[in-house]
Amino acid sequence: MTHRMTLAVCITLLLPAGLMAQGLPIFHQLNPVAQSRSGLYFQPFRPAKAGLSVDFGLTYGTAIELAVNRATGDTAYLLDAELMRLNLGLRRDLDARNYVAVELFAGGSYDGIFDKAVDGYHSLLGITFPERNNRPTNQFAYRLRGPDGRLIIRDKSALYLGDLRLSAGRRLTPHWQLEFSVTLPTSTAPAGYGIGTVSASALTALRLPLGRHFWYEGTAGLGFTPTHGELSAWQRQVFLLATSGLRLRLGQKNSLYANLVFQSRDYSGSLARGLNNAEMDLDFGWILKTRGGREWHFSATEDPQPSGPAIDLMLRVGVSW
Repeated sequence: MTHRMTLAVCITLLLPAGLMAQGLPIFHQLNPVAQSRSGLYFQPFRPAKAGLSVDFGLTYGTAIELAVNRATGDTAYLLDAELMRLNLGLRRDLDARNYVAVELFAGGSYDGIFDKAVDGYHSLLGITFPERNNRPTNQFAYRLRGPDGRLIIRDKSALYLGDLRLSAGRRLTPHWQLEFSVTLPTSTAPAGYGIGTVSASALTALRLPLGRHFWYEGTAGLGFTPTHGELSAWQRQVFLLATSGLRLRLGQKNSLYANLVFQSRDYSGSLARGLNNAEMDLDFGWILKTRGGREWHFSATEDPQPSGPAIDLMLRVGVSW
């Protein structure tokens, strides 16, 4: 038995990394002020595959963002909510290099039930949120002062359909991919969640092996969204995205990963710091590959740059096949 176990471990370690290689999990922004502005997102490299490929994921996050105007009590921007995104992506290869894809999602925004639990978790890490001090527990708020000084109040929504994404991509090499996508204004959400107009994005992904156990994945993206709606005077139209991530293969079935996601700011000119700044997210977790070829990921996303619009904590679970 000992010899068999030793042989199995040796075979696992000596197998070419390409036999185990899969991409990192897809990543979307969850903050509605960012989600309603740019169509950019993290789309990993996808190797060629016969038939239909599916990505399904659930993201749930908690946010507390507060910025005052010129005096305490004069709120320029407040987001206190728990947010949900249920995502479905479908892709079909046209040939060994080219593919088309469609992505749909449902979202929601809520009063929440996890404020105290999240505060306790962050306290263990030595992280404090002074924005929480004067806010009631588990009570929804989403409001901001627009360019004309008028207070804009956004509603919560238990469930809504999001903007539809259509994509076409080409694998330029076995490790390099280029994708173009558009989002269509199909959202049924209240104002402040959907983009409200057509957006366009160009994304490129590079995935390379680093030794036997590490895979590196980096992406870059350029997006364009015309100005639209009540915040037009603040809205930027061109957006940049950059990501850098590593996946560590622990065996045939288990991997750990971390992915740093950066996106340029969505707005300028607002008195709210969280709207004017760029966003940074650190997404990390565990990936499990099952016998049937499915890959499950269990992830958390933290905000390493509190001055930006990234929300405080996201928990994610998803499966790809």
